[in-house]
Amino acid sequence: MLLLVLLLLLRLLLLLLLLLLLLLLRLHLLLLLLLLLLLLLLLLLLLLQLLLLLLLQPLLLLLLLLLLFCFCYY
Repeated sequence: MLLLVLLLLLRLLLLLLLLLLLLLLRLHLLLLLLLLLLLLLLLLLLLLQLLLLLLLQPLLLLLLLLLLFCFCYY
């Protein structure tokens, strides 16, 4: 769980670094648009992963409780 959160933070840091690089270089407009599109895609992926993480957490907890119940039952 902690590892997933660390990966998310690392990805966010990468996005910020890319944005900073874009600002420093002031690239050609087309290239800039392409890189912004890539950044948006990465951000969308990040949000999707966060959502998945939030959805999976209760499921994992439920699974753990179920396993514990089965173990205690036997």
